[in-house]
Amino acid sequence: MKKFSIMAAMIAILSVGITTTSLAQDAHGNLQCDANLQKAQSELDLTGKSVRAVSILDRLETHASGSIVNGKEYWVSFRECKGNLVVIFDRNCALENMYTTGNCTIETLPSY
Repeated sequence: MKKFSIMAAMIAILSVGITTTSLAQDAHGNLQCDANLQKAQSELDLTGKSVRAVSILDRLETHASGSIVNGKEYWVSFRECKGNLVVIFDRNCALENMYTTGNCTIETLPSY
């Protein structure tokens, strides 16, 4: 009984630590903007849309000496349409741009 409650407490602490960090770095040192993505999505009218998948892409800045990650692109796909909501963040997880692709449209966003 005691072993179970300690393990449950550790899992709860780890879960809170992971979900509440907006500008945290992942194990590879990459910025994760998950909390800012949730904030951006909460400001949109997504009535009738349910998220099927989220793909995260690094935006790279290439130099002669190598490349650095200068932002993130989140591609959100929905079950109800073919296309994506694209949310772009800079290297500090500040929102840069949002738009939709394909036949997924959101009234307040441009669509390409």
